[in-house]
Amino acid sequence: MKKLLIAIAVITILIVFSLNAIKEANIAMLTVVDEFFAYTVAGDFVAAAEFATNDIMAETELLKVLANPKVFERADPTESRLVGLQNGVVEAEAQIGGSTYTLSIELERELGVWKISAFPRLLWLPVAYVMESKDNQVSLLTDNGEIVHLKPEIHPEPIRSGDIGMVIGINDQLVYFQAFTMLPDNRVLIITDEVLEGEKTGFLPFSSDSVYFRPGPDGMKLVEAREMIVGMNGITFYVWENEIRAVLLPEEFIPRTIRIALNTTGFGGTAHSTARVSSDNDYFLEEKVTGERVNIRAGRPLTFSPDGDLIIVTFADGTKKSFHNRLYLYTEESGYITIQTLRRGDPAFTPSYRGHMEIRAVNGQLYIVNETTLEEYLYSVVPSEMPVSFGLEPLKVQSIAARSYAVASIYRSGFRRIAAHVDDSIASQVYNNMQEQAISNRAVNETAGIIAAYGSDVVDARFFSTSAGMTANFHEVWHDPASGEFPAQPIPYLQARRQVWNDTLPDVTTENGAKQFIADLHWNAYDYNSPWFRWQVEMTREELEATIKKNLAARQKAQPDFVLTKTDSGFISMEIPDNPLGKLLDFRVIRRGEGGNIMELEIVGENGTYMLVKEYTIRFTVRPTKVGTGRDIILLRHDGSRLNNYTILPSTFLTFDIRRDNTGNITSIHFNGGGNGHGVGMSQWGAKGLADNGNSYTEIITHYYPGIELKRLYKP
Repeated sequence: MKKLLIAIAVITILIVFSLNAIKEANIAMLTVVDEFFAYTVAGDFVAAAEFATNDIMAETELLKVLANPKVFERADPTESRLVGLQNGVVEAEAQIGGSTYTLSIELERELGVWKISAFPRLLWLPVAYVMESKDNQVSLLTDNGEIVHLKPEIHPEPIRSGDIGMVIGINDQLVYFQAFTMLPDNRVLIITDEVLEGEKTGFLPFSSDSVYFRPGPDGMKLVEAREMIVGMNGITFYVWENEIRAVLLPEEFIPRTIRIALNTTGFGGTAHSTARVSSDNDYFLEEKVTGERVNIRAGRPLTFSPDGDLIIVTFADGTKKSFHNRLYLYTEESGYITIQTLRRGDPAFTPSYRGHMEIRAVNGQLYIVNETTLEEYLYSVVPSEMPVSFGLEPLKVQSIAARSYAVASIYRSGFRRIAAHVDDSIASQVYNNMQEQAISNRAVNETAGIIAAYGSDVVDARFFSTSAGMTANFHEVWHDPASGEFPAQPIPYLQARRQVWNDTLPDVTTENGAKQFIADLHWNAYDYNSPWFRWQVEMTREELEATIKKNLAARQKAQPDFVLTKTDSGFISMEIPDNPLGKLLDFRVIRRGEGGNIMELEIVGENGTYMLVKEYTIRFTVRPTKVGTGRDIILLRHDGSRLNNYTILPSTFLTFDIRRDNTGNITSIHFNGGGNGHGVGMSQWGAKGLADNGNSYTEIITHYYPGIELKRLYKP
């Protein structure tokens, strides 16, 4: 009997001990899970690592979900149980996406320490496109281009194919789907990295993880943000928490209209202090975000003034009204809108514009955009860029080149921060600086919709006034806009090519060859009849010192990588001092391009030595223009005409003779040059010369852009 009582006591002690051990184990497991959640939700993964195995801590997707307060709010461990001597499970109620779900979390014990060893697979897709939704499976295109399949049993509401939203999954089940608000049929205007302006929505901020989708023949696909183009119609924005989370682009975009930012009088910039408009037709003013519209009678002007980001409109009767959003001006039928506060051309005129106008206020300045069809745009560009006296065939070439440049600019959307594709100055193409002409309109109409293409790309159709008998390689004139490198990457259809009939040219990459080439006025050249075919200008040493002193620092600030200062360690970019040269000691050509254009010019002075890189830098630093009260600098062209104080060097297809006194000091430099402009692509005077020789516009344009083909982008 005594032995039996002892046995019962021992068993009781063991049971109590075991129950206490189990209780302690359960408490320990609950604590481990609770601590793990506390640290991961706070984003402290170093501290969280004490409560989980290395395998768990290596699951970056899991940790990303747990640390995201928009997805994972909190978790409360509610129950634990042992499933073996060294293994256990904790059930936790988790708040995920605003709903409560139970997570089963596995733990294991090593050397008396409990750690989380297995966790339900948590999937968070910030943006996902629903490719297909069936009863037993939802197929999703994720924001990294992967396709994920989940079971939708847990989700309480149906998910439709074509929806875009945020997805949360547990293991293979879709437990949460937040459909984004759809804003369809928009038109995009301003695009920056931070915000987007829609025609109907006004401004909306992008989220940090915005995604872009585009349908195609093979289904929906992810695309890059740059495929969203200013002026693109039929775009759907997907918004959540007042941010754009996704953008659905149209399957196809064919540019038919172009948006032009208008400069002030004198092309001093695109920011206007005021604007006064009128029309000979009835017209109306519209704010598309609110839908407000005001009809205006023909001949009655409107005056626009900025007040911060507000637009103050003064009507003809003196009443005023303020508007918060972009304003649109349309005419009845096909009228013109006149900007009375602008002057264009020589002799000057008040310009009128086809299409519609848009006005927006930003920080006390007005920005004016004219949108019109490509053909109507070219009606004003072609006569502004090429003399109509050149004739129909050259004007057709100019039309195709200008249309190609315009279309490439639309895809590039270089003025996207002000809702435009181009401006109306020489920075893009000169627009409406010359009134429309019948023959240039005919050239535009007879080539309507035709562009030059190289493979699948629209040609970057560069053109200029006059060649010296050679054109230049693109990459030896411009730097690469992405990398900043100079020379840039070559473009196959923008090559250095001879522009003469049946003549053998010297090696223009050498100084002797360039001098021989420029000095000869009798080349049988396409551009010979241009007054710019050959030119010369002489400047004294003092005049050169003054113009370089005036321009060098400004060029260095504008493009610091291309105005370099000589130091003990070589030429580097650095700030230019007030008196950079002192006395001019030498001028040296360091490098010429294949066409003979100067790529690098060294200027040596008593106070410093400088390297000018690229033709633009050279032409805008060594200007043949008087400084101060000095004499007029006279540029003599080969037709005998004389120009005073020409604003830039006509080209870098030039040589020079340095003249010195008997002590070796420079007295003057005589420049001999040829051509006018950057020298890349089509020479306008050369096109005229080829047309006068009987060449068709197709022959001319394929000569200047070798390897291209003409394509009709759209039917007129």
